[in-house]
Amino acid sequence: MVHTHETVEDKTLDIEELDAHIEEAWLIRRVDHDASEKQAKDYLEASKTLNYSLGIAKCQLIIAMQMSYRNEYEEAEAIFKDIMPIFVQENDILHQSRVENSIAYTYLNRGDFEKALNHLLKALPLAKSVQDNEAVSMILFNIAEIYLDPMLNEHEKALSYYLEAKAYGSDKPRAIYALILANIAVCYQALGDTMQALEYAAQALERTNSLTVDSSRSQIYHILGEFYYSLKKYEKAYEVMEKGISIHIDNEYPDLQIQDYILFSKIKIELNHEDIEAYIKIAMEKAIVFNAPKILGEVHLLYGGYLYKLKRYEEAANYYVKAIQYKDIYHTESLDLHLNALQAEYNHEQIKKDAEIYRLKNIELKEKSDALELALNELKETQVLLVQNEKMALLGNLISGIAHEINSPFGAIQGSVSNIQHVLNDTLTLHLPTLLINLDETARHAFFKVLEVTLTKDLLLTTREERVLRRQLEKHLKVFYETHQISDRPIDKQASLLVDMGIHELTDPLSHLLLNEHWDLIMNTCHALTGILRNVENIHISVDKASKVIQALKYYTHFNPEEVYEMTDLNIGIENVLQLFYNQFKGRVDVQLELNPLPPILCIVDLLNQVWMNLIQNALQAMDFKGILKITSRHIPSTENVQIIIEDNGKGIPEHLLHEIFKPFFTTKAQGEGSGLGLSFVQKTVDKHQGAIDVVSDPGYTKFTITLPIEPKIQS
Repeated sequence: MVHTHETVEDKTLDIEELDAHIEEAWLIRRVDHDASEKQAKDYLEASKTLNYSLGIAKCQLIIAMQMSYRNEYEEAEAIFKDIMPIFVQENDILHQSRVENSIAYTYLNRGDFEKALNHLLKALPLAKSVQDNEAVSMILFNIAEIYLDPMLNEHEKALSYYLEAKAYGSDKPRAIYALILANIAVCYQALGDTMQALEYAAQALERTNSLTVDSSRSQIYHILGEFYYSLKKYEKAYEVMEKGISIHIDNEYPDLQIQDYILFSKIKIELNHEDIEAYIKIAMEKAIVFNAPKILGEVHLLYGGYLYKLKRYEEAANYYVKAIQYKDIYHTESLDLHLNALQAEYNHEQIKKDAEIYRLKNIELKEKSDALELALNELKETQVLLVQNEKMALLGNLISGIAHEINSPFGAIQGSVSNIQHVLNDTLTLHLPTLLINLDETARHAFFKVLEVTLTKDLLLTTREERVLRRQLEKHLKVFYETHQISDRPIDKQASLLVDMGIHELTDPLSHLLLNEHWDLIMNTCHALTGILRNVENIHISVDKASKVIQALKYYTHFNPEEVYEMTDLNIGIENVLQLFYNQFKGRVDVQLELNPLPPILCIVDLLNQVWMNLIQNALQAMDFKGILKITSRHIPSTENVQIIIEDNGKGIPEHLLHEIFKPFFTTKAQGEGSGLGLSFVQKTVDKHQGAIDVVSDPGYTKFTITLPIEPKIQS
């Protein structure tokens, strides 16, 4: 489309006419870059002639936008910063909004989302204040694009901004409106609302078909093509992409054209078309012509996969290798590509080996069979040792904490024994005889009554309970001593000693003793004697705690190389494994257990204990050993299954890695922190028990669900 305009030589323009022409140049800035920039430069000279500073700034804004379209971001940004004060001085809010939005565009294209978002959020209220609905819609669209980017992938936020952009957008068949509808469809699809997604996709397609600018239509057709492809609606995806490819213009948006041919080829592969290779080669040729090595690597990967599907393994391997060479320039994680290449090469070599084995089978078959059996036995032994080594490695990470959990009870026991010895040596041999000699019969009777009460009381209280009881007792003691006109008694000390002995109220025997002249010796002696009971209770608790840790350790380290199936309660295994992590939980991890009654299940106990150990260890590492760990067990009678669910509020697993995590040696941890065998072992163990494992993960939340049959069918 060619846009004409009056030049300065055609007519002398006044400021009002000049503003109108400048606005026309602004409105065509996206659809006709050359005309928009030429007009802006002409009107810049006219504005200078009229000494019209605001007009000069408006023209410079358009020129800078065209520079940013040519990726001259730094030069454009410098102009934006120079002209912004002029618009602020003139209180031109509309153009302030346009400048902020234009600056955001430069950061958006450079991938600096934080700065882009900052300027967009400045532009938005300015555009709203002048009711520039077109600008508001575009700003909201750009904000949504940031949240939709794969680096953020926040579909809910993106959807909210797209919907608001739609509300401000024009209902005319403009490209931006169709683009908004298409991206709303993508967001709804990602959020699982397929019905809404399909409805918006249909609206977007209808709008796109009515557009006149082919480049805009191509972009939206590609989005919709990917949308229908992801839903496996291949016929609809083919229909959309056929339209997109038919309107390609030579050398315009080459990256988009290549991606169109890649997607079109993928769709044709799913539909089993015959001309697939032709379209893949078109994409390859365009990637070479337009010097797009990253996309060329993607094309090679696609072609390698297609040749692999056709069992043309040698050719497939060659293209996989080429894909690795190109993609390694841009990617640090190319393990999957390497594995695909090696798999293709392996299959090609395997065909040759099979032919060689067939030729020599009459001579070497028996020898090779024996060697294979030996290798399988060695492999089985190695696998058993590998599992045990992994078990011991995990235990090694916990051993200092376990040692602490054992040493702490033993230290408490040692301290309690020392306290008891002190009471026996001092109180029983010295203080008690002295006290009984100095007390009359009534006082002795009261002393033994109080002692009898303390020996039958539950001495284990929380700190808060002790504090409340101590304050109440201090009030009662104060009233008691005021009544008897006694003012020299340490009420707070007496209250502490009484609460410590389990006495929470003033009884008659206690009141009698408090008025005795030997009250201090009475209180200390009674407290020392009850201390024996407190120390015995501490010893009992400590022995029980140490026993649990030792039992858990014994349970976990049990070695069952024969992998014998036995009936067991999974809750017991989970509780024992948690006992080993106790030191890592203290004060940092909120462990929420919902272990419902389970029927015993037939399983290899050692292997499942290792599964719980691996999943709990991963959860703790994911939340840096602080957060919420929730473990649920439940019986599902309708399917005769049990389920163990382990949830955490750690950083989560990126969506693009979910299909990778169960592969052997795959790990996202730093070197030395993980072998990459943990989840692979979990998957194999669950499969061995004919169960299923499901994982759901979002930023800040991960849930693993293990479903196991109560009685799996054991293969002999």
